[in-house]
This record gives sequence, C-alpha cells and structure tokens, in this order.
Amino acid sequence: MKNVIIVIVVAFSVFCTGCRSYTDITEMAYRGPAVCQGQGGMLGDINGMPVWSGGAPNRRYRVLCGIQFSWTENGTKSAVKQYDETVDEIIRIAKARGAHAMINMGFESKVIGHKQTMPIKASKQYFQLIQYLE
Repeated sequence: MKNVIIVIVVAFSVFCTGCRSYTDITEMAYRGPAVCQGQGGMLGDINGMPVWSGGAPNRRYRVLCGIQFSWTENGTKSAVKQYDETVDEIIRIAKARGAHAMINMGFESKVIGHKQTMPIKASKQYFQLIQYLE
C-alpha cells in the first residue's frame, strides 16, 4: 500500500510539472567596483521601480546583486503574463533588498521544442539591483 501511495504522489507531481510553465529566480553575487557611474540610458518605470535599459545611471551607484530569471513557456500560460508576474516578484525582491532601481542587463530566448503547433521557449532575463549613492 505504501508503494502505491508513493507511485501516485510521484505520478501526480510529474503530471503537474508537465502542465505548467517553469520559472526560476536566481540571485547572483556582484564582483566589480564598489562604486559605479554610467553614461546614462533609457529610464522606465515598472510598478514604481525605476528600470534602466541601454545604459546605466549617469550618477554614482553601487550594485547590490544580480538577478537572473529563467522560464519556459510551454503553451499553457501566455509569455507576457508569466513575464509580468516574474518581474513583479523581482521588484518585491529588489525593494526588500533596499534597491533604488534596477538595470536591465539583457534578455535571451530560444525555441527548445514544440507542443502541437506552438513553440516551447526557454528564456532568461538579467537585472542588477542598485542603490544610488547621491
């Protein structure tokens, strides 16, 4: 009986994993100058958090850490909705760490298969969480 329960639990876990998209947020240590200053860039706002793209702040700042998030879109959830939910979680992490802003460091995506006629994509996005010094 115990073996039957274990098999049912494992089968259910595998079934549920196959039905959803996978998201992973990883914090990465920063190694570099203690104080940075960029030349400027494009500054946007996502849910109250300033986000720099295409450059870095033209003021002094320090990098708290890097954030990498990866997800697989398997056709059960739209990529836009999943991306928005994950960015919201990263903003919560940034605010908890005391970040004043984030720098978008890059994005990559590749097709890793197909589900019927829909591509399955594995994507990664990178941010730095920063604090302004002035």
